[in-house]
Amino acid sequence: MFKIADSDVGFFLCLKLRFFSLLSPLLAEWSCCFASKIQNNSIMDRPKSYYQVHATFWKEPLNDTNYLAEKRAKLCRIDKTFSDSDPHTSQQEAFGYYQSLIDVLYEALGGHYTNERQAQIDLQAFFNARFRSAVTHVGRMTFDDNLFNEIAVYRVVGGKKRLVRGIHYDPEYEQAQNEI
Repeated sequence: MFKIADSDVGFFLCLKLRFFSLLSPLLAEWSCCFASKIQNNSIMDRPKSYYQVHATFWKEPLNDTNYLAEKRAKLCRIDKTFSDSDPHTSQQEAFGYYQSLIDVLYEALGGHYTNERQAQIDLQAFFNARFRSAVTHVGRMTFDDNLFNEIAVYRVVGGKKRLVRGIHYDPEYEQAQNEI
């Protein structure tokens, strides 16, 4: 066994204190750097995400009167944002709201929801104005005003908007109906 004299204990204690006093500024600087890196990569600094339900559809078919007046009165636009500290909760709320919009439109038709593919077909009456002059002119270009009609759920992360699910205006469906 080794025996350490009292004078050696004092020496080691002094050496230990001197070592930590020299090392402490380095440790303090390193811990500040480390803490800032942790803070920069923390959950709080990650881009916020939320869900947005966007809907644009016609409340009822347009009459053969003034298109712009009809458009203002009968075009329904909805933008609702769902955000919560728990992303799962905001997702459930957004999809619940999306489904309720579809159910209300089905109720107006006198039908009921079966699946999304069938809803894409059944709800075209709300996405198409069935009005010959339902177009917008921008310079030499002409846009169909029905083109952006939809009911959709988007997930927004860091300002980037991505479609998760939705039903929309389908010009091919209208062409197929005209051929029948």
